[in-house]
Amino acid sequence: MDIKEKLKTFIDKKTNKTAKHPPTTPAYLAASENWTTSDFDNHLAVIGHQNRKASICEEIPLSNEAQDVVIDTIETIYFQSDNPDVGSHELQKFPDISDIHVINGIRSRLRKQHAIVSRRVSDLIISKQTACMEEMAKIDRIQKEGCLAVALCVQSRRKLSVGKDQFTSASLRVIANHLKRQRIVEVMNNLKTIKTLQMTDIQLQKLLRAEAYPSAIQLLLECQTAASTFRHFSCISDLSAKLQETLEMAEEQLDCAIGRVVVNFNANTYAKLHSAYMLLNKRQALMDQLHMHLTSHIHNSAFSIVMGYVELYSSVSQLNISNIANNSINDTNNSINCDKATQSSFSKMQYSELCKYVDHECFLACYLDLCKSMFAILRNYKAISRWHHNEAEEMKQLKSEASSLRSSPTKSPVAENCSVNERSYVEQKLIHGLHRIWQDVQAKIRTFILASDLSHFKFDDFLLVLDITSRLISIGEDFCGSKSEALQDSIKKQSMGFFHHEHAARLEELHMFLENEAWQIVPLKPTFTVYHLLEYRFLKRKDASFEKSLVVAASPAKKNDALWSIDASSSPFDLTSEETSLEEDILAPEEALGKSDEDTDDDEPSSTLDGKNGIASDSITADTFKKFTATANLPVASNTCLAILRLVGKYLLMMKLLQPIAADVFLCTTQLVRYYLYTICTTFCFSGMSNKLSSVLRDIEKEIIMEDTQHHLSSSGAAEQSLSVTDISSRTAKVYRAKASPVITELPACGTDGVSARLVACESLLLLCRELCGLREAVISALLPAEAAEACEAFFTQIDDVLPEVVPAVYSCVGAAVVPHQQLVQQMSSVNWSISRLESQHNGYVDQILRLMQGFSSVLQTVKTRQPLPANAEQHLWRTTVYQLHAALLAGYAAAKVCSNEGRSLMQLDYQQLTSKLEPLCGLRPLPGRPLVESYIKAFYLPESALRDWLIEHRSEYNTRHLVALVGVMSHVPKHAKTALTAMLENRE
Repeated sequence: MDIKEKLKTFIDKKTNKTAKHPPTTPAYLAASENWTTSDFDNHLAVIGHQNRKASICEEIPLSNEAQDVVIDTIETIYFQSDNPDVGSHELQKFPDISDIHVINGIRSRLRKQHAIVSRRVSDLIISKQTACMEEMAKIDRIQKEGCLAVALCVQSRRKLSVGKDQFTSASLRVIANHLKRQRIVEVMNNLKTIKTLQMTDIQLQKLLRAEAYPSAIQLLLECQTAASTFRHFSCISDLSAKLQETLEMAEEQLDCAIGRVVVNFNANTYAKLHSAYMLLNKRQALMDQLHMHLTSHIHNSAFSIVMGYVELYSSVSQLNISNIANNSINDTNNSINCDKATQSSFSKMQYSELCKYVDHECFLACYLDLCKSMFAILRNYKAISRWHHNEAEEMKQLKSEASSLRSSPTKSPVAENCSVNERSYVEQKLIHGLHRIWQDVQAKIRTFILASDLSHFKFDDFLLVLDITSRLISIGEDFCGSKSEALQDSIKKQSMGFFHHEHAARLEELHMFLENEAWQIVPLKPTFTVYHLLEYRFLKRKDASFEKSLVVAASPAKKNDALWSIDASSSPFDLTSEETSLEEDILAPEEALGKSDEDTDDDEPSSTLDGKNGIASDSITADTFKKFTATANLPVASNTCLAILRLVGKYLLMMKLLQPIAADVFLCTTQLVRYYLYTICTTFCFSGMSNKLSSVLRDIEKEIIMEDTQHHLSSSGAAEQSLSVTDISSRTAKVYRAKASPVITELPACGTDGVSARLVACESLLLLCRELCGLREAVISALLPAEAAEACEAFFTQIDDVLPEVVPAVYSCVGAAVVPHQQLVQQMSSVNWSISRLESQHNGYVDQILRLMQGFSSVLQTVKTRQPLPANAEQHLWRTTVYQLHAALLAGYAAAKVCSNEGRSLMQLDYQQLTSKLEPLCGLRPLPGRPLVESYIKAFYLPESALRDWLIEHRSEYNTRHLVALVGVMSHVPKHAKTALTAMLENRE
């Protein structure tokens, strides 16, 4: 059905609607008044058709299923798309007889089908209207874009046409010219490169002289690469061989530069060398050459230094001898010619042989220079190791930073593995080189030390040698952790011979000191200690405490950066004048002399009497003794005491510097103290020595003192004998007994000079032992090896035990001289003790004793005006004197043959009178020995029944003679009882 038919259908529908409500006067009837019959019939037909159409339209709407059935009845021709002639098709179907009703029926059927199809089409159109509109919009947009694309293509074609005309032809000409220019430039560059290759040798020499080693090697490598690139040129063939020779020459100069770096390390120079060898891909060769130069430099430096001193002192000695023998110019010239011949022979010697020609006068200077040179080599090697360590750390840091950047290029596994292997080789080479270099240095020093005989060195010079060696050993331990056994063994061998020789000489010197000792006071400051002496300055250095100076870092990981700093201007072997410029300030001012310490001690120890001789012996405990010795305001010392203290300081320094023989040195130190103790006792102790003190003196005499029958060796002879001894502990040095000067031996013990001499002797001995005890824990114990701790403990224990008995023994001679024992006993024995009535007046011997005591007090006061008299010394002097007095009183009271009760009371009266005057005079309360005398007097009144028990209880406190005399004068005891008691006393063990 075409569009016309559709329009007709719509018109028919509208007409039917109008006919349903016809107007009262139709317009077309009003317009036409004259109708024909045929017009009317047609009109009726139309009206009828409209009515039928209206009736059809007004039918009930069909359902969808009914419509589908109607659609199915439509013929196929109506669905063809090639525009079939449906009108002809329908006309052919009419029957021969034309019936309007049939026609209308067919027509009605077609219209109904048409209406259903139209409705269906309309519904479909309506349902797809939105999508259709969207598609239409897309079509419009596509159409517009197509128009734009067409316009753009047109414009582009137009511009391409313009560009083709205006640019393409010109650009091709420019490109052609540029290619021609590039070829010309390439030819010129090749010519310049060839010219540069011809001038490489000159430029290379400039770079090498400027120490631009990486640039020089880079230039050579570039030249070799260029020569390989341009080998097709005939002029390059000979240049390649020349470049190879130049490269070898450059490597030789690099090797020379390594030798200079070993002597004087410079970080910038070494960095350039390292970069140059890295460019040559010979990093391992750098390490090998470095160690070879170090070994060579160690030998050359040691040989040149030793040879310089040997030639210097050899020429000087030869010249001096020649000038002395022949005082002419010709002889001098001849000697110089001989010196030149000798010097040439020195240069041909081995190092070990050359060291034997080092003169003793220049040994120390040569040793210092040798150690400084070796330390410079070690410091340079340390700087090289530190440089490689820093370089490795920087590489690790850069590697970690590069690995953190994902976009950074990574190295190939082969190159990475090669770099790791090289770093590992360098690290291992440097670590192994530490021990190798130190062994070479140690060997040179050991050979130098053992080549000379140091036994005749001065003590201070040898201590300096030990100090230098100790510093070198400490450097070696810090350098590579080595204990330097070879070096220690060499210095130990030299020290054993030297020290035994030196100790024998010092004992001889001490013997001379003691024989000429005047025992006069050297007044010291109240604050004096051994640390004020210059010999002990090594204990109070500012750089570190003494204990820390004994400890060296055992692990090479702990490095002393200040020691190994290459920028340091000094070395550990620089001997400054700081120590030599120190001055001692140990003497007390003059106004301090003559002042005495008047402090007293109320706590007095108890006293007993020796059972053999009746002399009171002091039972001072060690604690009380130390308490007394600590109360002196001004220390008292003799010249010999100070000499021993100084010598002990030197011995301690040797113990510190040479640990292997520290035990032997300590043994010799104890010999000095024991010999001093022995000399004081043998000089001033004539009686009153305890068994313990006597035993100690016998041990000292057996160990140190030589018998008088032996040949008296001189100091040089003793030194020669000591050289044959290789072990001090196997044979201790001996010395003759020091005989005091007659000036000292002839002094009266109770006189001012006699008391002063004994005072100085005792106080100086106490000072010496007190200072040694002060050094025991802080110094001596730290220096001694563990195996010598027992010997150290035994020595100080012996000192603590015997010192409290030395002082009473020395001062007992003073008391014996003050109290005339025999005279007093005789005077008391002449007294009549068998009186019948009690006297009110004491006997005359009491006044005699008091006069003696007052005289002794005057002597002490005179001593105080001359020198300090410590309170403890004054108390000891009074104590020993009172001991002697009580011994004499006991002997006098025991000398009475007959005694009455009144006579015994007179004894008590005399003794009370004596003690009442004596206690204020001496300042001792109670008087030592007073309980024994009072108990002895009162025992006379004991009955027979209690007498035996008393004798048994006190038999150890009194002499047997005293107890027998007591029993003999007791008139109230029967004779048989006296006999029994006397037999008991005489038979006691």
